[in-house]
Amino acid sequence: MNTRRFLLATLVTGATALVLPFQLNAAEGGGPSEGQPQGQVHRDAGRSGEYINDTIINARVTTALANVNGIEPADIKVETQNGMVHITGFVATQSANEEAMIAVRQIDGVRDVKNDMKVRPPRK
Repeated sequence: MNTRRFLLATLVTGATALVLPFQLNAAEGGGPSEGQPQGQVHRDAGRSGEYINDTIINARVTTALANVNGIEPADIKVETQNGMVHITGFVATQSANEEAMIAVRQIDGVRDVKNDMKVRPPRK
């Protein structure tokens, strides 16, 4: 399990590193670059004032969830649009669900979270 989570976190971190130059380019131009859909890059209002890309938020949320006990990353789906995070899937306990919400809300760029995770005890 720990190896699986480490590999997932490594993969997400690598994907973030590939996307980061695009995010910085958009931030320098004061908004989305040409050809980029509106709303994909937005100012992280009230926090650091920097531009945050939904892809980066998604990667950070996925990594945070991988580190919560009682959550299997393969059982969770994360979607982010305009800083709004929607999480669906299954968790082992209600406390894992609550811990996940706390972790996600602490991530820069997250404006709101819609939690549609259901509690399902681990399969044996």
